Amino acid sequence: MSKRNKKQKKLQRQAELAARPTGASIVAQWPLYEVLLDAGWQDTANLARILVARQAPDASKVAVAYFLADLACLGIKSVQVKRFADLVEYEEFRTHVLTGPPMVQADLDLVAKILYTARDYASQLGFKPDFVFTQAEFLLSGAEPEHCPTPVPTGGPEGKPLYINGPYDDPDQIIATLRRTVGEDNFDYVIQAGPDTRFGFDDKA
Repeated sequence: MSKRNKKQKKLQRQAELAARPTGASIVAQWPLYEVLLDAGWQDTANLARILVARQAPDASKVAVAYFLADLACLGIKSVQVKRFADLVEYEEFRTHVLTGPPMVQADLDLVAKILYTARDYASQLGFKPDFVFTQAEFLLSGAEPEHCPTPVPTGGPEGKPLYINGPYDDPDQIIATLRRTVGEDNFDYVIQAGPDTRFGFDDKA
C-alpha cells in the first residue's frame, strides 16, 4: 500500500471515530426516568438539590446527574454523574439522596432553568461551575428553560449576593473574589466554623 493510500486510510479512520456518538451523547437520548428537586428550592439560603435520571430504552441501565446549586452566590457548586447497572443499584443511591430534606417530582425545563440561572449569576460574581457540569449537562438534553414561566430567585433576602460557607470552601478566597467583583458593601456573608460564626452584613442595606 502506498504512503498516500495509508494516509487516506488513516484520515478516513479518524473521521469515522469522530463521527461516532460519545457515551454522553448516547445517554442524552435515553428517555427521562425521573427528575427530583428540593421542595424548598426557592429559599436561596439553602442549596437546591437536583437529580436527573435517564434509563436506557433497551435495558435497565440508569444514568444520573446530581447537582447542588447555590442560587445565592456560588452557582453550580457540586455535580456528580453516575451510571448504574440496574434499577436496584439506582434505588439505593436514590434512597441515600432522599434522606435529606424532602424532594419532589419536577419538570426538566424548571430544573434546567434553575441550573443555568445559578451558573450565570455566579459567573457575574467571578465563580465557575463544578467542572463535572460539562459532563452532566448531557442529561439535560431536550430541556427548554426559556419556556419555563417559574421565576428563579438569586442572591440573599436583600437582593445582594449572600455567601454561606460549606465544609470544603475557602471562605477568605471567596470573600476576596466578591470584594473584587461587586465591592465591599454589595454582598453579605455568614461564615460558620463550629461555635464561632462570622457575619458580614451591610447595616445600611
